[in-house]
Amino acid sequence: MDPTRIIHRVAVVESGGSYAAQNRNSDGAGLAFGLLQWTQRSGSLGALLKTMSKADPTRFSQVFGADAGRLLTVATSAEEATRMSLPLWAPPWTARFAAAGAAPSLQRAQLRHAQIGVEWKATAEIMALFNLHTERAATLAFDRAVQQGPNGAKSVARRLHAALIAEGLVRVEAADLLQTYADWCAAPFRRSSPPSPPSAAWKPVGGAWHKHAGSVDLYALIQRRTQSILADPSLSDVPEEVTA
Repeated sequence: MDPTRIIHRVAVVESGGSYAAQNRNSDGAGLAFGLLQWTQRSGSLGALLKTMSKADPTRFSQVFGADAGRLLTVATSAEEATRMSLPLWAPPWTARFAAAGAAPSLQRAQLRHAQIGVEWKATAEIMALFNLHTERAATLAFDRAVQQGPNGAKSVARRLHAALIAEGLVRVEAADLLQTYADWCAAPFRRSSPPSPPSAAWKPVGGAWHKHAGSVDLYALIQRRTQSILADPSLSDVPEEVTA
């Protein structure tokens, strides 16, 4: 199983497959950058920047100039408020990140970071938990770890695993297991009744309420992404070893 192929499959949906892709604080997460849209607020962008600076310190310094050191210090801070203190979604930072996304050595660093990062580690944990080592399973788990966060994706997997064991279902068909996992990932973002107290994040859609991030319907987005993976004929369902 080739992690690079899986990463690129998810990146096409996440960023259009662009190393230079930027979401400029449209959802309150600060700057989201690169193949997997690592975010400023969460600290994942800082982790990426640290990898990039180690991979090619000369090019990193050229791209970010005299502010390179300050950028690393702020973006990797343990404090969310500090991480958000630089407006990385505005000039001159946006031009610098565009240059970083165009630099071949820093592109390679992005890909390597995706292969060793927390999202891929979560993918491996989820596959091991379900004892399901196929390309399709890895792609679904990785997609959920990227969009919902590694801890969120693992939490859903653990709850589902516990529920299946409690029901005595120690063996489940792969297709059924992946479909159920996809459904469980989407479920928290849909309600059959309005929230109490009311929240502007929840909006009526048809006869239900879906959670939104800005104008994005999160339930519909997760359903669209997961069902595309489950139906993708190019993804293998043959058990494989993971290769780095």
